[in-house]
Amino acid sequence: MDRAGWAGCVLGFCLAWLGNATPLAAQRLPPRPQESVTPAPAKASFPQAPVAARTPGRLPDPLIAGHDLQVGTFYYNRGDYAGALSRFEDAIVNDPTSAEALCRAGDAEEKLKKAAPARTDWQRCLRMASDDPTGRDSSHWADHAHKALAKLPKLQ
Repeated sequence: MDRAGWAGCVLGFCLAWLGNATPLAAQRLPPRPQESVTPAPAKASFPQAPVAARTPGRLPDPLIAGHDLQVGTFYYNRGDYAGALSRFEDAIVNDPTSAEALCRAGDAEEKLKKAAPARTDWQRCLRMASDDPTGRDSSHWADHAHKALAKLPKLQ
């Protein structure tokens, strides 16, 4: 077969194939499924227990408390006071003797306009700082709690 015969054969095949093909506009595509737009579930209006308290059989862990303090401080600095408070509460569950966690929880509650819980946390911070035999920055957090408690009546 020469070159012209070969080209004619290929051209004939292509035209035959295209002749049998249904134009794209005439094809019936299955209907597109309708996307159901469901609203996001509303946040619960009741306070939840800290994550560590919701996990049965979990013992307090000061290492996890340290991580919770770091993440809570990050949230606090970003302005997410509710998220920070949740992390500080987790830190308190994991290390109940942490004056820093109590003091920072009081700070977050102050920002959320919760004066009574803030006062309670700062008072607990003072007790923990005075009872701390190791002196882990307890004087710093005791001073912070004293200043916050002195400022609190002006907020109410």
